[in-house]
Amino acid sequence: MMREKLSWEVSVLADGVRHSVGDTVELRRGANTLRIAFRNRSGRSVKLDGFQFDGSGVSIPGPRLRLYREGWTAVAAAATRRYGERDFFVDPDYRRFAVVDADDYNSDEPNCFQAENVVVLNDSESGLSLLAGFVTAADYYNRFRIRLDESGVREFSIFVYGDGREVAPGETVLSEELLILEGPDGYALLEQYAACLGDRMKARVPQSVPTGWCSWYYYYSRVTENDALENLEWLRRHRTELPLDYFQIDDGYQPAPGDWLMPSEQFPHGPKFILEKIVEAGFRPGLWLAPFMVRSDSRLFREHPEFLIRDAAGEILYPIKWRGIDAAILDCSREDACHWLRELFATLKEWGCTYAKLDFMMYESCVTAGVRGRRRAGGGFGRVGTGRERICSFSAAPWCSGHASACWTAAGSGRTSPRTGGWNTSAAAKRRRCRTSAAISSTGAICTGGCG
Repeated sequence: MMREKLSWEVSVLADGVRHSVGDTVELRRGANTLRIAFRNRSGRSVKLDGFQFDGSGVSIPGPRLRLYREGWTAVAAAATRRYGERDFFVDPDYRRFAVVDADDYNSDEPNCFQAENVVVLNDSESGLSLLAGFVTAADYYNRFRIRLDESGVREFSIFVYGDGREVAPGETVLSEELLILEGPDGYALLEQYAACLGDRMKARVPQSVPTGWCSWYYYYSRVTENDALENLEWLRRHRTELPLDYFQIDDGYQPAPGDWLMPSEQFPHGPKFILEKIVEAGFRPGLWLAPFMVRSDSRLFREHPEFLIRDAAGEILYPIKWRGIDAAILDCSREDACHWLRELFATLKEWGCTYAKLDFMMYESCVTAGVRGRRRAGGGFGRVGTGRERICSFSAAPWCSGHASACWTAAGSGRTSPRTGGWNTSAAAKRRRCRTSAAISSTGAICTGGCG
């Protein structure tokens, strides 16, 4: 039995000093869980670098072991690896958006595998599987590193990142809670893990799977107001054949990321107009937003540059380009930026929007050179949507390209796999655009786990 043989050593790094179990560090055990407690007895404030679990005792020969590794965001790999293989290559330019510790990610070394949130080790001979996964995701990110050799598991390290959180004198802080399970069915263990994570994090579970039409999969960012109205009318007339709930406008309606409420060349009457038309047609309206992205040509950028993440010299950071133009990131450690988000979603709700498809949710927490408050487990929406403060309170708010654990809990749904579809500009496809878009929607363009 792998779990019975597995033993743990734990430590805490604070102000660069490693603390082992003793006066300041305690390993708290539950029936199937582990948690590290750190009490600051230094008499002064310290910065928490992180918690670390180190497991040992799995002596099953490496060639018999297979590993399922989960990813950090929707653009990360979630798949199995075997003895003798390497971890997945991640484009260096996009690595910081895909893995929690881009500098330490290693895809060159054979038998060295990394993961976030949860891993499953499977013994191909006995069929037994061992799961280790975090069932809370409220305050800290995590990472797993597993190394195999001929004799078994050479390294089983689990890191919980403190991100420099200040710990006051006498204060006790806890790591996220780690669940350890074992059984003959690895998939069943993942289902048990997901249920426990949802329970601990009070996941938003919809009463039914939402269905609807989404403009992205046919029109992409070229969608226009007339396109939306044409499809809306077709769906209204064919409601019996396609009994959809939602009608969602995706990327393309906004003049620039950040200006989500303004009219644009493609939507000259603005989002309020199209939301009202969707309600009149008998559907529940939805909009796509990337709430942390602020492009440098937007009105929000011009009027509120103080909302944006800056470097140590006070200069605005531009970690990405959006369609060739620099984009900055909203700093959700600022109360005024959070107030702007509250007002944004309150206005959309007042206009009738009931469904917000939230994209690029990892951006706020991936700007590592920024000077601002500490990262949180849901990215910026750790404050905005994972339980600290629910700014977006729509009936449905799935995440795309976000942190997996937050998608599973705060959002209630989200895309944790690559998107599908392709661009078809043929004349025949254009003639079929209403039926094609509706057919795509009816098969899951808007559904739990299918957004993107």
